[in-house]
Amino acid sequence: MHGASTQKNAPWDLARIFNELPGKDHTTYISGNLASMNFIVEDAATRKCPKGILANMPLSVASSPAINELAAGNDDTDASHVSPSNEPLACTVGAIAQNNRASLSNYGVSVDVFAPGVYTKSSWIKKGVKLESGTSLPTPRLTSLAAYLLGLKDIEPPKLCNLIESMSVKDVIKGISENTVNLLIQNSEAK
Repeated sequence: MHGASTQKNAPWDLARIFNELPGKDHTTYISGNLASMNFIVEDAATRKCPKGILANMPLSVASSPAINELAAGNDDTDASHVSPSNEPLACTVGAIAQNNRASLSNYGVSVDVFAPGVYTKSSWIKKGVKLESGTSLPTPRLTSLAAYLLGLKDIEPPKLCNLIESMSVKDVIKGISENTVNLLIQNSEAK
């Protein structure tokens, strides 16, 4: 839930345009997540969004060919063994803590980029603020950046990850293993 609240409410985040789906926020059951995905697909067909629709769903479960979406995971393990981060078409984001890979963040060839994810500001009860940690925090930052770029550029959604990778700051994160990218997302297109 803190990932969605970061994306929707926080004045410090990347995107300001956000539509929350009533009853579709935060569930701990796979069936609820699948129902949310089905709702997004069905609802997308009714909207006039010529450039597509982006969904922030930071999920992490045992590897499965049936469920594939986007978030490195919080197990300090190779993300290629975790679904959905092992999906090659997903843009998978890991977490950093200041200048280092967060010790909780998954890593490996399945991770495309990194973003802040430790002691990150998140909206909280009664307009409060809470510091949270995990790959659920970098995910809305990545999704927000993707939405911003999608509105700004003539680009197809599947190519957004390549654009974000090319805009990222290279080789500034410490503690990155040899088989993991060293890319920190940034918005070099900000106006």
